[in-house]
Amino acid sequence: MVCLPISTESNGCLPMTKKKFTLKREEREVVNERIFDAPCELVWKVYTDPELVPKWWGPKYLTTTVDKMDVRVGGVWRFVQRDQDGKEYAFNGDYREIVPHERLVYTFEFEGMPGHVLIETITFEELDGKTKMTDTAHYQTIEDLDGMLESGMEEGATETMDRLAELVEKSQEKYMNPSELIDKNIAELADAGYADHPFAHRTFQTASSIYLYFKQPSDNMRN
Repeated sequence: MVCLPISTESNGCLPMTKKKFTLKREEREVVNERIFDAPCELVWKVYTDPELVPKWWGPKYLTTTVDKMDVRVGGVWRFVQRDQDGKEYAFNGDYREIVPHERLVYTFEFEGMPGHVLIETITFEELDGKTKMTDTAHYQTIEDLDGMLESGMEEGATETMDRLAELVEKSQEKYMNPSELIDKNIAELADAGYADHPFAHRTFQTASSIYLYFKQPSDNMRN
């Protein structure tokens, strides 16, 4: 087994996330692990919503279209990617197992190389309000595994998970109430070392006033 941990840098407001790419050659498997700073329900929602998939699936230089996505046992999925020259790359599969917010198993086939089908298993594990997502791809043959690695799979999978993490973060902020969002922004300023900056003190004072406003909606409504 070859374990390849990948370091992560903070990108704007995107929280630090832990990720690891592992090659299990004897088992003909590639395991991609990621910890998201969001609950399982939200990560599952972003992962399985056909309207959101085009925003994170695959590298940014390709445009993804969801042709089919019937998330149920026996249902099928088909995604089509296009580059800037209009060239298409299509992928498809069917869903084998579904346990909402916990487990998803489906087949994966690149239509450019029909017959080379892998089994992909995604698990979602709750970790104190965060989610550990483990993506295990099982290949039919060593040749299939080597071919996928040579095609740049590691880089593509890493970029895909980075995009998924960014979208999960944006989605989480969308569903936060105002006081939670203020708490989050104050914590990020403190973590970045700006807690003692004069601007930060004014920001904290303003945020505290807004926070108290939303904490006591009934009194404020009367006023």
